[in-house]
Amino acid sequence: MPVRLHHIVVDAHDLPGLARFWTQALGWQVLSERENEIVIGTDQNAPVGMCFMPVTDPKTVKNRVHLDLTSSAADRDQEIDRLLALGARRAGIGQAGAESWTVLADPEGNEFCVVRPKETLIGEAQHREPQTDPVGGRRVWCDTMSHVVSEFVDWRFGMMPRT
Repeated sequence: MPVRLHHIVVDAHDLPGLARFWTQALGWQVLSERENEIVIGTDQNAPVGMCFMPVTDPKTVKNRVHLDLTSSAADRDQEIDRLLALGARRAGIGQAGAESWTVLADPEGNEFCVVRPKETLIGEAQHREPQTDPVGGRRVWCDTMSHVVSEFVDWRFGMMPRT
């Protein structure tokens, strides 16, 4: 049997403050609280939780791993405003402005994204024309996942987003 994801561990200077932000952001609850560890999740039977551990060193570079959050398409802008009111801030990491996600950072600077709901990407992918693969020059059909990946690659490596 393969291993399973248990916790997403987040380094924190202010364990209670950062755990409080994420419980409010996700609608989760504190599952255990110790001097050097706070675990949050949906409930005691949650298959995955977030664990906050103390650190003394400052965050100096962009995270190599981040969370992607989503909501309904109708609530997306309101949810971004709610996260900002909870203490998140907008994070500029080189976006061009045409991305299907919004980059935010939690109160300690850990980046996360609020992405468009999958159903909005599925409809978009079904009506998409074949695109030219910028690396191999091949014509490829963009389904939902390849569109999201190609959009990320285009953004990450400075190419214009596909239209």
